[in-house]
Amino acid sequence: MSRMKIITQRDEILSVRKRFFEQYKNHSDNYVFWLSDPKSIGESRAELSALNLETCSVADVDAAIGRAGWIENKCDICREDSPILIQLGDEPDFESRWQTLCASCLKKALDTLTSAAAVAALNLEIEK
Repeated sequence: MSRMKIITQRDEILSVRKRFFEQYKNHSDNYVFWLSDPKSIGESRAELSALNLETCSVADVDAAIGRAGWIENKCDICREDSPILIQLGDEPDFESRWQTLCASCLKKALDTLTSAAAVAALNLEIEK
């Protein structure tokens, strides 16, 4: 089903605890992933549980988990991290199609589409 959905950095932060716990539900609390920060899964779970997800920063989440990357709100076109994006297309799933765009890339797309429509309209007038 096609849709348009706004995705904010805060949305990503609000969902990180659930996503992290689901991703590592089968790992013991003593399991350690990252040698650069030998924090165990149990420590990460505890620190994530202690965070106020309504007010914490991306840096707070990164510190709780022990590495960056869980809070990325990147545009599919420019690959820049953005505080707000729009997701266009199907509900994300294995066989779905969607694009997630920042305001700047969405504006460029709209400008391109508007320009193409103007050229097409002009060509129709010329053909008459």
